[in-house]
Amino acid sequence: MEWISFSLFFGLEKKTAIEEAIEAAENDSRIQPEYEFVYKQAVTPNDVYLQMSDKTPSTIFCEELVMKIKLPDTESSSEIKLDVKPTYLKLTSPRYYLATYLPHKVNDTRSSATWDALSATLVLTMPMVDRNMLAD
Repeated sequence: MEWISFSLFFGLEKKTAIEEAIEAAENDSRIQPEYEFVYKQAVTPNDVYLQMSDKTPSTIFCEELVMKIKLPDTESSSEIKLDVKPTYLKLTSPRYYLATYLPHKVNDTRSSATWDALSATLVLTMPMVDRNMLAD
């Protein structure tokens, strides 16, 4: 009886770009910056007081995901390289390295970034994919 190696039988899957980036982050000597997520939801008085829509305070009903990344000692936004995909984000600079999954799927082509030089913070505004489209 001949045995097939486990890796040949089940096949080894290729690593995705984010898996490679996260693995690289573990071995990278650069600092992982502090960051936070803030959710934006458009509501009207009907939503708040009369509860006439199906919106709840849940993040799934939000329209935008805002990510604030603190990058102290960064002189300008030209030092930062940013790659935003629908489910993850990768940021690199001479001092910082960040690769992380996003908590919700976003529209990467409509996302925008602004640099606040005073607080050395990069603010990313990413439109969230409509919850009805999540089945796609």
